[in-house]
Amino acid sequence: EQAHPAPSIPHESKRQDDLVREDEYLVDGMKALDAQTRAKNAEFIRRMNDLIARQERCVGRIREESFERKEQVDEFRERFARDIEAARTGFLTKLDAEFDQLEVEAYAPLVKHMEHLEAALEDWVHNEVPKLIEQETGTIVRYLNQVRESFDIENAKIRRREEKLIARFKEHQRETRRLHEAEAEARHKCLQRFEEDMDYQFQEDDRREPVLQNRIKKELVAVKKRIKEIVDKREKEDAVIMASLTDSLAALQQSILNNFGSDADRYLGLVDAE
Repeated sequence: EQAHPAPSIPHESKRQDDLVREDEYLVDGMKALDAQTRAKNAEFIRRMNDLIARQERCVGRIREESFERKEQVDEFRERFARDIEAARTGFLTKLDAEFDQLEVEAYAPLVKHMEHLEAALEDWVHNEVPKLIEQETGTIVRYLNQVRESFDIENAKIRRREEKLIARFKEHQRETRRLHEAEAEARHKCLQRFEEDMDYQFQEDDRREPVLQNRIKKELVAVKKRIKEIVDKREKEDAVIMASLTDSLAALQQSILNNFGSDADRYLGLVDAE
C-alpha cells in the first residue's frame, strides 16, 4: 500500500475559536493571579517587617524594664541588708545591756546564795553528819570490833589446829606409804628367798623325791598359812588405820563447818585435795 501525502493546507478545527478564547482567558487569569500573588507577597513582607519591628520594640522595652527591675532589686537588697544589720546591731546592743543588768541584779545574789548553801552543806556533811554517825553507831562499832577481835583469835587457833591436823595427816600418809613399800619389799624378798629355797628343795627332791615329798607339802601348807596370816593381819591393821583416818577427817570437817560457816567449802576443798 502507498502512504497518502500530507495535505499542504493546515487543518482548521471547528473549535479553534473557542480554544483561542480559552487560551486568552487563561493568559489573562494567569496575569491576574500573578498580580494578586505579588500583592499578597508584598503585604506579607510588610506585615513581617512590622512584626519584626514590633518584636524589636518589645525586646528593647523588656530589656529596659529588666534593667530597671534589677536596679530596683539591688537597691531593695542593699536597703534590706542595711535594715537587717541595723536591727541585728540594735538587738545585740539591747541583749548585752539586758545581760549586764541581769548579771548585776539577779546573778550576783544567786551566786552569793549558792556559796552560802555550799558552805552550809559542806559543814553539815563533814562536821554534823560524822558527829551524828559517831553518836548513833559508836556503841555498835565498838561491839563489832570486840566481836571481830574475838573471831580473829578463835580463827587463828582453829587455823593452827587445822595446820597441825593436816601435818599429822600428811605424816601419817608418808609413814603408811613407807610401811607399804617396806612390806612390799619384805614380801618380795621373802618370796624370792622362798623361790630360792624351793629351787634348792626341788633340786634336793630330784635326788630325794620319795623321802622329802611329804615334808615339802607340809612346809608349803605352813608357808601359805603364814602368808595368809600375815596378809589378814595387815588388812586388819589397814582397816583400823583407815577407820581412824575417816573418823579424824569427819571430825575435822565437822569442826570446820561449825567454826567457819560459809567459808567451810574452801577449807574442806583443801583437806580433800590433800
